[in-house]
Amino acid sequence: MECSKKLIGNFSIEEWLEKLNNIMYDDNCDEDTFLNTIKDFEIELIKEKETCKVLSDIFYKNSNWPLKFFLVLKTRQQFIIDIFIFNEFGWEVFDYIWKSPIPFHDRFEIIKEVGILNFTSTSAPLNENFELLCYTVEYDKYLDSKIDWALQYGIKTSQTQ
Repeated sequence: MECSKKLIGNFSIEEWLEKLNNIMYDDNCDEDTFLNTIKDFEIELIKEKETCKVLSDIFYKNSNWPLKFFLVLKTRQQFIIDIFIFNEFGWEVFDYIWKSPIPFHDRFEIIKEVGILNFTSTSAPLNENFELLCYTVEYDKYLDSKIDWALQYGIKTSQTQ
């Protein structure tokens, strides 16, 4: 099996799946144990479709865990959005993070980051990137309108012209 040959840290994808599933089904596992288990490999685990799916399931089951996970990701000094664009489960993980009680300034940074990327991601067409912007703004009660926000930050798309 090809996925078992790839390593993240010292473990194969198969071994990570086992570790993550153990966390998923262990009702006594706490958030700190989860974070310590995946420490230093959070980004790679999100980018790998199979492990990202289990992360999504873990966050579905433990809705209070995505916030600390997000705070850890912030320390990696990488565009947050870049982390989630690799597979559909990445968007699910992003959704759990977005719906967690993220401070406003962090929400705003994520939204600005989408603008900074200037919709040039090779993994998604222009229209899809604008949809991501709309998605994030839609969930933010502090911003009045998607189009106004896009215009304010100089984001030019067919929807704003």
